[in-house]
Amino acid sequence: MAEPNPFAYAHASHSDWRIACAQCVELLAQRSRGAVGHQGPTETLGFVYLTDAYASYASDILASLRIGTGVAHWVGTVGLGICATDVEYLDEPALVVMLADLPAGSFSVFSGTRPTPAHDKRTASGAIAAHAALVHADPAAPDLPDLLLDMASKLESGWVFGGLSSARGNGVQIANETLTGGGVYGSGLSGAVFSSEVHMMARVTQGCHPLRTREGHAITEGERHVVETLDGQPALDVLLQELHVESPNDLVRHPRLSGGLFVGLSAGDDTVLGDDYLVRHVVALDPSRRAIGIAGEVEPGQRMVFCTRDAEAAQQDLVRICTELREEVEHEAAVLSARAGGEGPIAPPRMRGALYFSCVGRGASLFGGQGEELRLIRKHLGDVPLVGFYANGEIARHRLYGYTGVLTVFV
Repeated sequence: MAEPNPFAYAHASHSDWRIACAQCVELLAQRSRGAVGHQGPTETLGFVYLTDAYASYASDILASLRIGTGVAHWVGTVGLGICATDVEYLDEPALVVMLADLPAGSFSVFSGTRPTPAHDKRTASGAIAAHAALVHADPAAPDLPDLLLDMASKLESGWVFGGLSSARGNGVQIANETLTGGGVYGSGLSGAVFSSEVHMMARVTQGCHPLRTREGHAITEGERHVVETLDGQPALDVLLQELHVESPNDLVRHPRLSGGLFVGLSAGDDTVLGDDYLVRHVVALDPSRRAIGIAGEVEPGQRMVFCTRDAEAAQQDLVRICTELREEVEHEAAVLSARAGGEGPIAPPRMRGALYFSCVGRGASLFGGQGEELRLIRKHLGDVPLVGFYANGEIARHRLYGYTGVLTVFV
């Protein structure tokens, strides 16, 4: 059985969206024709991400891509920045596109007007139809955390991944599965639900790191946006102890807080932080109550750690998730080879494509140069076709993150 080919991808920037679109279509055709064993178009799903300069032309771009590629099913959204393998586009009109040749019936596009598959539905091949989901969301959607939780409850794996649209004006989402009509939305959730026969792996990388230890502290008193006590001590006093200062006034120019002050929270009823804690801004210090205000809700029993943004730590964590994904694919290749009897050399790992959703607060401002975040991924994950965008919030599992990157590979 022939190995599946890598996904075809393309990217272009031009003041005229028509020219950028035509360049992408031509490059996609070249990469598809160059695929091993190519016998004509086999792609079934397209991913497209636009910078907000193209947002008002989203319907025209969708129509142009459908006609130019012959691919009917498309999902995507708009971002202040977008990215592809080894490159990112910020503050310029651009688009990135990737075509995936997934098995027919192994995914379904959904939107506010097109529901997700029923929980017990099976595909023609017998796979579970609703296994995992790519979600693009409007950041202004009411009750967004509840919508994500509801989406996760409809999936066998509970795994939701994606990001919130980011734009200077109105954001748009693309979710179209026919060659006629519609496909562009401005609110709610949209994306693609994948069946259990679509093999994916994912990781979350943080843009912040703990001031002291990852174990953090137990929130013993607190409600809504205010943390009163940690481990039974006033929260503000715990912060001052960690930074070895005596007064809140000493925090203003503290060298460790040059990148800002944040907290990492365990999600839901998690009793440990792990590597996927939820990062929220510290927005207020209350010396009279010795309390701390954060941009998020807390409840007693959660664990919390004080964090700061740090370029070196963010780079190390991005390298970590890339290495873990690569090693997991390599391990699976070795296991499959062993099951086949070990005849011949172990087949090389095949990561066919990747989607990357990074926070708008990361990128060049955190990694030290435009495109550096993407170059790190290519260096440590490998030369994998990749597209994505810079989001106004990142989605992983059923949670809404900030200051993170969510990397998903198709195998």
